[in-house]
Amino acid sequence: MCSVKLGENKFIHIDAPHLCVMEHESDELCNDGIYGKALCLYLKEQLVKIGYTIDWIVCEDWGWYLPAKVDEFTMGICVYGFA
Repeated sequence: MCSVKLGENKFIHIDAPHLCVMEHESDELCNDGIYGKALCLYLKEQLVKIGYTIDWIVCEDWGWYLPAKVDEFTMGICVYGFA
């Protein structure tokens, strides 16, 4: 089960217990406790299915970054979560 809410601050809050901290994810973190790789990989998989190009994901000091492009539209998706 997954629930999504758009808060007043324009952030999307996703409650998805099945997208938990991945094994060895903490080895890739720039700062302790900032997770989100599982959601980033899930978004990448789903967006590629509908035509987006996503060449890479990366862990930054604030969380995970996912650049996505479709046709002439490019966006950056920022993912972070606290465990």
